[in-house]
Parts: sequence; C-alpha cells; structure tokens
Amino acid sequence: MPVSNDRLAPPQPVLLAAKLARPRLPAGLVVRQRLLSDLDAAYSHRLTLLSAAAGWGKTTALSAWVADQPHAVAWVSLDELDNTPARFWTAIIAALRTHVPTVGATALAMLHSPEPPPLSTFVTVLLNELAAMPDPAPMLLVLDDYHLISDSAIHEGVTFLIDHLPAHLHMMIATRIDPDLPLARWRVRGDLAEIRAADLRFTGAEAASFFTQALGAALADDDVQRLEQRTEGWPAGLQLAALALRQHTDRSAFVQLFTGSHRYLLDYMQEEILQRQPLAVQRFLLHTAVLPRLNAQICAALMEDAASQDMLEWLERNNLFVVPLDEQRQWYRVHDLFREVLLARLHATEPQRVADLHQRAAQWYATQNELRQAIAHALAVTDFDFAAKLMVRASPEMWLRGEAQTVHAWISTLPDVIVWRHARWVLDAVLHLMQSVHGAVAEVYLGVQVQTEQTIVRMEALLRQPQAPTASMEEIALLKRRTRLLRLMMAHREIFTGGDSDHIKHIQRVADEATELGKNEDILWKQIGLGIRFGLIEAIQREGALLIPELLEAKQQAIAAGDRVATVGVMRLLAFAYVRAARPRNVEQECLQALSLVEQMGLQSATTAYLHYFLFGAYTAWYQLDKAAHSVHQLLSIAQAWQQADLLLAGYGALTWLELARGDHAAAEEALHKLEALIQRERFVIHAGAEVLARVSYWLATGDLDAARAWAQQVVLSSEAWNPNRKWEALQLSRVYLVQQHHSQALEVLNRFSAELDRPGDVDTTLEYLVLQALALQGGGQAAQAHVIMARLLALTAPENFIRVYLDAGEPMRQLLQSLVAPPHQQAALPTATDAFVAKLLAAFEQHMPLVRPGTPPLAEPLTPREEEVLRLLVSGASNHEIAAKLVISLATAKKHVSNVLGKLGVQNRVQAIARARDWPNLS
Repeated sequence: MPVSNDRLAPPQPVLLAAKLARPRLPAGLVVRQRLLSDLDAAYSHRLTLLSAAAGWGKTTALSAWVADQPHAVAWVSLDELDNTPARFWTAIIAALRTHVPTVGATALAMLHSPEPPPLSTFVTVLLNELAAMPDPAPMLLVLDDYHLISDSAIHEGVTFLIDHLPAHLHMMIATRIDPDLPLARWRVRGDLAEIRAADLRFTGAEAASFFTQALGAALADDDVQRLEQRTEGWPAGLQLAALALRQHTDRSAFVQLFTGSHRYLLDYMQEEILQRQPLAVQRFLLHTAVLPRLNAQICAALMEDAASQDMLEWLERNNLFVVPLDEQRQWYRVHDLFREVLLARLHATEPQRVADLHQRAAQWYATQNELRQAIAHALAVTDFDFAAKLMVRASPEMWLRGEAQTVHAWISTLPDVIVWRHARWVLDAVLHLMQSVHGAVAEVYLGVQVQTEQTIVRMEALLRQPQAPTASMEEIALLKRRTRLLRLMMAHREIFTGGDSDHIKHIQRVADEATELGKNEDILWKQIGLGIRFGLIEAIQREGALLIPELLEAKQQAIAAGDRVATVGVMRLLAFAYVRAARPRNVEQECLQALSLVEQMGLQSATTAYLHYFLFGAYTAWYQLDKAAHSVHQLLSIAQAWQQADLLLAGYGALTWLELARGDHAAAEEALHKLEALIQRERFVIHAGAEVLARVSYWLATGDLDAARAWAQQVVLSSEAWNPNRKWEALQLSRVYLVQQHHSQALEVLNRFSAELDRPGDVDTTLEYLVLQALALQGGGQAAQAHVIMARLLALTAPENFIRVYLDAGEPMRQLLQSLVAPPHQQAALPTATDAFVAKLLAAFEQHMPLVRPGTPPLAEPLTPREEEVLRLLVSGASNHEIAAKLVISLATAKKHVSNVLGKLGVQNRVQAIARARDWPNLS
C-alpha cells in the first residue's frame, strides 16, 4: 500500500535559520577598504561574482561588506542538500522573506505542488512578485558556496532570474569554481562584476595589520613581506602562519623556514595545529568532522558528551577555524580546508569509527525529522537499508510538495537488493514522477521519461531474476501489474502526441487494458485507467457523464484511503462529468469541496483553475453573473501564473460569453482578441474551434450577420465521418440559420445530427439541441411539436434551475415560453412544477434582458428616419451588406446605424431588436 500523505505540513529544516544568517565576523577582522570598495560595484550590476579556491576569504569579505550596508541583504549559505530545485528555491524565497515577509507566496505554492510547473514559470511568478513591491529599495541576494550546486535545472532557473531581475534587486554569488552560467554574455553586456583571487589577496599593508591583530604585536616589516610573498596573500595561509607564530618565541627564525604552499599548509594543519591540541579537543574535532554544520545537540549525540556547547565556544575563542553561523551561537561550521584535514585524519586513524559516526548523525537527524540530512549520512556509509527506510518515510511529503524527482534520484543510489525489498515504494515513486509531468511540454516530459524508463527496465529485470520467487505469487503479480500500468501510462501519452492516425482505436485498447489491470488496485493505481478512460470518453466522445458512477466509487475509495491528493483529482473529473450531465448543483458541490481540501493542504495547483472553470459553468447555468465573474477571474489569474495554455483558452472563451451576457461588447471583443492571439502564438490547431465558437457567438450578439453567414457557408458537416468534437459547429450553424429566419435549414441540420447531439453522456449539449429544435419548429409554424420538445426540455432543466440555455436563446424563446402559459385550450398541459419553472424563466427574462412591451412610454431618444429604415430592414432579416446596398451607404455607415438602433432600443442583438420592433407597433 502507498504511504499515507496526511502529514501535510512538515516543519522547516532545523538548519534553515542558520542558512539564512550572515556568518559572524572573526574577532580580529582586518578592515580592507580596498576590497569593500570593489564590492560596492554590486549596485551597478545584476550579478557580482566572487570566484576563488578554498581559503581565499570569500565569505568573510562578503560578510564584512554586508555588515555596513544600509540596504536589505538576503543571505543563503548553500550546502550539498540544496542541489535540488525545490530545496534551492525554497531557501531563496525564505531568504527574501527575511526582509519582505509576503514575497513568494504564490511561487512557493507552485514549487511545492504535486505537479509543479516548469521552473521558468515559477521564476516568472517570483520575479513578478518582486517587481510588484511598492517603492522597492535596493536589495541584495547573496548565494554563498554556489560551487555545491550542479543541477542543470537550478542553473537554468538562476540564469532566467538574473536575466530578468527587477532594477532594485542585485545578486552576489560566492563560489570556488565558475558556475555553469552565461558569464561571458553578462560580461559583454556589462551586467557582471567579478572579484577573483587576485582581488582577495592580502596586500603587504593588509597582512601587517592582520598579524598585529592576530599576535597582539607587530611583526618586523621584512617578516611580514616574506610571509605575504610566500603565502601569495592567501588568507588561509596567513591565518595558519599566525597560529604557528603564537607557538614560537623566535618568530623571525620561523618565518625564514615557513613555506606557504597549500600542500605544506595542509600538512601543517594536521601536524602542528591539530596534534598540539589537548586530546579531548582532537577527539571532538575528528569525530564531528563528518558534520558540515554543528550544534551542541548533534555533537552530543556523536560524542556522548553533554559539554559540547562549551567545546564549540572554546574552539571559536581559540580561532581553530570554527565559525558561528548565527547570533545565538547555536550553529557552527568548520572551515572547509580544516574539515578536509580532519576527515582525512579520521579515515586514516579510525576508519572503523567513520560508519558509526555517520549512523549516529543519521539517527539524530531522523529523530528531528530532518530526513534529507539523515539520508545523506546513511548513504555516506552505504547503510542502504536504513537510507531506504528513511526515503520511504520522507516520500509522501516530498511527493505532495513537488519533489518527486528527488525521491526518484534517491532510488538510483540504492542497490538491487534494497530496490527489490522496497519494490512497491519504488513503483509508487515512478508513478508520482510520471504524474508530475504527464501534462508537461515535450522537453520536460522527455527528460523525465528517460529516468523513469531506466527504473522500469530495472524493475522488469528484477522480476525475471531468481530472487523474484522469494516473494509470494500475489506480490509478484501485483508488481508485474503495476509495471505494466506504468507502461500503459507512457503509451497513452505517446499515442496522443505521436500523430497516430488511428489514435482513438489505440487509446481504447490502452484504456481497456489499464481499466482491467486497475480493477482491484488501490486508488493511486486505479487512477491510471480511470484517467485514460475519462480522457477517451470526454475528450474524444464528449460523453463524460457516463463515468459518473465509476467516479463516485473512485472518490469514496480515495477518501477511505486518506489520500487527499487523489480525492481532489477524482473530484475534478467528477465535476467535469457533472458539467456534461447538466447538473450544476453537483458541479458546485464537488468544486467547493475540492477547493476546501486544497486550502486545507496549503497547496496551489493548476487543478484549482479547472475547478473555477467548472464553477463558472454552474453559475452561468443559474445566470448568477457576479459569481461567474469571480470564478472566471480566478481561473485566468491561476492560468496566467502557471502559464497553462489550455486554461487560458478556456478562460478567455468564458470571459467572452460573460461580457456578451453583460452587454459589454467592447470587453467581449477584447477577450476574444486575447483568445485569438493565444491560439495564433501557441499554434494550437486543435483548439481553433474554441476561437470560432466564441467569434460566431460574438457576431450573432453584435448583429454582424454578414460574418456569421460567411462562416456558415464554409461549414461542411458529414454524418458518415462524424467527429464528436464538431458538435458545436452543428449547433452554431443552426443558430445562424435561426437568426436569418431560415427555420427549415436549421431544423434540417438538427435532424440530420440528432443522434449525435442528443446523447445520454452529454446532456449539456442535449439541452442546447432541444432549445434550437424547439425554436426551429416554432418559427416554422409547428407550434404543437415545439411544445412537445419544450416539455422535455423543461423536465430536464427545472430540477436544476437551469436558466442559461433559455436566456441565451433570446426573445424567440421568451415568446415560446409565453405561448406555454396561454389559455388552456391553446397549449399542451404542463405539470404544476414545470409551470412554476416557466414563470421563473419569464421573470428571469424581465430581470436580465427586459424589453419594452406594448403600451409603455416612447423611447427616451427617438429613432431618426434613417434609423427607422434600418430597423425595418433588420426586421426583414437583411444583413449589414444588404442594408448598405438598399440605402446606398457604405458598409461602415450601415454598421454604425445598426449599432445606434440597438443602443436606442436598449437591446443587445438583432434578435432582440426584431422582437422589440414587433412589440412596439409604431416601430414595426
């Protein structure tokens, strides 16, 4: 069984505060004004790079400079565990928040989503938040020890960040080696300031000041000069020389023999410094050398000595390369060079002790729930069994927080015997990684595919090896089944993106096999087949409502398993299915419950945008335009943050309808332009239908019958080669015919495709089909048949209070509804409940699109004689071109007259204008 993911709020790492604190300055610091002036150039460049080998004083120089800065400085001391994007960027945001507490909220939520977006999207959101700071003062972001970062994705993200830094933010990077960043490009552009070993080297005067402070007395000028020359101004060499000079009375004689090479100094650190310390100090230094950072508690765990804090403070006072990392002196680090010497000595003198020390460190970190550090120590001594147990323990939170790739990378460090021992968890890890990128762009997906393929191949090989029979037959069958499900998940993606001409048949095969394999699986694995089947039935057949019973069962299974991420995933599919079933009450219920779960988990995901889109559908069904507006703006906000093109398409299409419903044609056109630009920019050929659907709706609402007619003339629909994704074309074609009052043509289209437009798995389309059919029959003089269709339509919509389909149909539908409440001898009998719903619909017409009825006062602004002519032509069904030709005016002038007529009549489109004219005798 997969590990529960109920523990959703892991504590901040113990070391985080120390990582974000500027290291304390040594007591005998020499102020090097020359170097500080060089560092002042940081405010004139995007990036300042300090690049030099160990011991050159990069951190000390930065810390000394930062101490006198009037501006905010965000500091991050990087370590080996920061070499994953999620941890690295979490540290960056945490550092920025030490001065701007609210920055990075959205970016951090995106970073730790189970399905994180591409890093460029995340960094863009972070940059936007930084740029939006009110009256931003200069700020510095310092990354110390960047040489520990090798992940290419981090380098790409840092490059993007530096390329787009807001003007008030500057970066400083300290590193032993030049990072894999485009330094040459920034150098040419003037964006880069560089400080290297030659700049960090102590001058003779600086060296003299250093020795005076370190020794309490000045050295002879000749001795200072000789030491400066032999160490080449290397700060670590000067510090070692000062330590040695303290132990010699004849300092000039020592200087004559001193050699400043790195190799000699390393030997000297061991022979002259370490060996001269008391045995207790030597033991403490050697046994804690396995720790990159130290505090009293972990040192006590390794040393079994409660006096560790006193020892750390003694080492600091005696300048034995131990530096406090915070003001409270809780965390320390040993200078890297000294630690290398200590580790070498430990391995040489007590090799059997190394494993015990790492295991003690791993156990201590594990008790603190600092599992990354614990895993690192366990792996350092190849304690793979304990490391794997820690990985299994850490995985649920990491999957939840978008670090599936880190978990998978851990697996590659484990030998086959351990992988086999934790085979279920290994396959769970592969599944989580594949799910995190399943909808990603090809570049991101293919990189992960290579990694997951290697692990799947490895597991398949283990299943064929002799150790496999040591497991039960049931376990072997389960592992084979899940391995096959992963293969099917890959195949599904490949079919969709590979241009397979027979893709529907192949997806059907994959869906059938995945469903069968997942029949008796837990929800995590059952979702593979469920997702593929829903994609097939909804995206291709557009009959998602058929899966409601299966989705309800899956939802209960996810709830019972305590898997809230899976629960939200199923609820998203269920909400979509309810949209197809035309059940807005259920849509609202599922979406609000899912959003509440997401809020409880403290996560942000693109999934929430889909939920807001479905809520938009529910609120528009009830014609609650204010709630619909809130939902569509939430949708667009999340889609823009995540740069999800499909969600942006849905959002702009929804916004177009909303603005048309509000009568704001200018805003509708703006939304439509954004939709068209997005499709053109991203070359989304398969989504081009969304553009035409919105555009035709816009033409009909604004009275541009010429454009609508031109489109209709180009549409070719075939019942023999029917594509369910063309349902909207058949419906829009019928609408165009109805606006032209070509009722028989509209009815012919609807009858020809009735079997495709009236299906049990897509009641949403059925409602629109029935509306158009009823209007075509009524307009064609077949009122009795129209009333029969209306009876069915009302029976479907009344229980859900479904209003939109009626109001979208405009004045002809109002008149048809009024005919249903005529005297009894003139209408078909309606059930009492339905009769009440008709009254509610007529009231909704009065509220949302009232028309002046006969006997009401005249127009506030009367029509001009020319406008009356235009209105008469509109009533006759004339297009803008025909109006222009009849009145011998330009097309632009005709359009302007039509617009003026609509405005004076207080209507939104031609249909309403025609109805208004008929209800007002002096205008007809």
